[in-house]
Amino acid sequence: MAEENNKVHKRDVSMVLAGAAIALLVWFIAANSGKVGVTLWIVTVHISLSLVIILSAVLGAVVGLWLRGRKKRTQA
Repeated sequence: MAEENNKVHKRDVSMVLAGAAIALLVWFIAANSGKVGVTLWIVTVHISLSLVIILSAVLGAVVGLWLRGRKKRTQA
């Protein structure tokens, strides 16, 4: 019973932290909407800083989930 309550508590804390991180990300994106130059090896493109932040966040989430999955597979 106590172990089940601990799992529920950890999940609740994770959800609150994820919600706070998403809220901060949305605020940061809204505050940084200007254009920036991004150099991709040879070519420089001018895109919205908001788009750069979104792409970075998505890429970071994908890499984090991939590494988490690898860790679980190696422990099993």
